[in-house]
Amino acid sequence: KMAEAAAKHKPVLFCGSSFLKNLADKYQVPLVRCAYPAFDRLCFTDNTLVGVRGAALLIEQIVNGALQQQYKTDGRYAGLRESICEVNHE
Repeated sequence: KMAEAAAKHKPVLFCGSSFLKNLADKYQVPLVRCAYPAFDRLCFTDNTLVGVRGAALLIEQIVNGALQQQYKTDGRYAGLRESICEVNHE
């Protein structure tokens, strides 16, 4: 169902478990792991997504996911770095 929905709506971000990694790679968008299982990441600390601290962590993960995408030469965020540079020079 996720693959069908992704094909129909052209996602810019996936939020879920590591099982969405292949779909995120296919659409070249960030994957924010906010559900279990997360078997392709290691975490030793208490990174809860509950409450104010959790909301801040979730926002941090989403922004960092987008920032990682800006350095790719193709994909949905390919022009993000150039756009940011243009705005900073104006």
